[in-house]
Amino acid sequence: MTPLEVSDNMQDTVEDQPDRNNRTGYPAADLENHTLALARKIASKSALTVAIGKEAFYRQAELPLAEAYAYTKEVMVANLEARDAQEGINAFIDKREPVWCGC
Repeated sequence: MTPLEVSDNMQDTVEDQPDRNNRTGYPAADLENHTLALARKIASKSALTVAIGKEAFYRQAELPLAEAYAYTKEVMVANLEARDAQEGINAFIDKREPVWCGC
């Protein structure tokens, strides 16, 4: 998975710059700090919804396009039924940190 898929953070990649990691676009000297920041951001998310999303991402990649769209639509709707998804939405609206239950 790319950083965008798990963190919803758009990043342009940098081509042909020896001091940068071409996959992330970060300077090589800062890569560890950025990697740890990304890991902390992922760890702050609901483990349940991240696992559901990760599984769906890899499964839909193997499907024909129309089936992949139908499958991911079903997964997203089902995911919204999880308490953690509702907690994340409510926390966003209330401008507070979510409290995950893993359910």
